[in-house]
Amino acid sequence: VQMLYNTIRHLRINPWMIPILSGALYITALYGHVESVFLVNVPLGLFFYSMGYVLAERQYKSYCWVPAIILYVVLGLLPSVSDFRRGYYDPLWLGFLWSLVSCVAINGLFRRLPCLCIKPLRFIGLNAMSYYGTHWMVILTSQAICAWLSLGRSSAIICYFTLFGIYLLIFTIIISHWNSIISRCVIHSVQEK
Repeated sequence: VQMLYNTIRHLRINPWMIPILSGALYITALYGHVESVFLVNVPLGLFFYSMGYVLAERQYKSYCWVPAIILYVVLGLLPSVSDFRRGYYDPLWLGFLWSLVSCVAINGLFRRLPCLCIKPLRFIGLNAMSYYGTHWMVILTSQAICAWLSLGRSSAIICYFTLFGIYLLIFTIIISHWNSIISRCVIHSVQEK
């Protein structure tokens, strides 16, 4: 999603067009009963990623943040269902709005209350797309290994959470070094030219 977004941004179109078009594409795919999880989730991910770009600094203004906190509380009381594996919200308008106001409310809360800015949470927030893009692979791999080991129910639960914790730790280490590895590769390739 991040690479797709960066590619689209190079077309120099109005930044608001990306979430509008990707949201429309998502709704079309969802209601057109597209069976491909990829074709449903990519526009959905692009919608939220591009909204993050569009709202980058606006979300911290009180005209945006205060209503988001109020909506976060009010919408949290309404019944809804979200399943990102299938790109599904019920009702759809509530899922979109809830996701957006949640991000704005939580980001604003963390900005205004520095005591909440615990280093691990900040790291996860800064790398949220990487965690979001890979968490299901980790979950499914953990489940498959536990099933392959044919453990009893209580042992399988312990195994699952242990594997999940190990994957999370390994993935966090990879992400923390990934940017420096990429930066060195880019600097090296530029210096060769």
